[in-house]
Amino acid sequence: MTVLFDAGTRRLRLDQPAFDALVALQAGVDADPLHVKKLHAAGALDSTGQVRSDLGLASVVDPTAVAELSMVSDAGRLIAGKAWIAPAGATYLMTAPDGLLEVIRTDPSCFPISMARAVGLGPRPRPPVEPWKLPTELVSDLVSADVGRRQRVCDLIADDTANPATQEYVDRLAEGPWWYWILEVQWPAVVESSGMRAIHALDTSGGLLIMSEHGDAVAFDPISPTGVWQLLTMILPGDHEVAFGGATGSGA
Repeated sequence: MTVLFDAGTRRLRLDQPAFDALVALQAGVDADPLHVKKLHAAGALDSTGQVRSDLGLASVVDPTAVAELSMVSDAGRLIAGKAWIAPAGATYLMTAPDGLLEVIRTDPSCFPISMARAVGLGPRPRPPVEPWKLPTELVSDLVSADVGRRQRVCDLIADDTANPATQEYVDRLAEGPWWYWILEVQWPAVVESSGMRAIHALDTSGGLLIMSEHGDAVAFDPISPTGVWQLLTMILPGDHEVAFGGATGSGA
């Protein structure tokens, strides 16, 4: 079990068992005494043995909405994160470069900015490609780390269009580099709400594509970074969509 905490910066990095123990303590549930001892020694607990209030674990135990982010690269690198959003704050559990998890706390209004930073949203050209659709069962091949698998799908897309920009774009997908990321938010919903929203995006140096389900196919449409930013600002539920007092689940 590893816990690294800097009280000055409030930077907390830890492994999954340590985070689970922190959440249990915040929820008033007994945790392994050995884990508690290590958390206390690292400074993650206050003098009374309670979880430090500035770590933001209250949001994890009682969130209004829960977000999950997964990112995979053309080389198969995976980055994952989870966020618990509540009126008092948003708390994130993100994969750190050293393999540990990092706990980050922000104001809930900063959620779109935090997600934009996490996915590396920045200046990109809006790709001048023709939108295309792909059978759902071929999407996993298109975003595979296996070059041969995605090359076969890219060839199918290129053969189905006479647009040079589209052909050039799928060549980039075949060769890499790129990131495919999914951000999904869920909440306890009222009857009129679906209780979830998601963004599926494919990001290359040639620009961004947004992905959406269309029956048994997935549509790929070009989008600007500004367009993705607008989607990020609208992904959290409004008060009229949430059944307050419902359970979205806690823990990692």
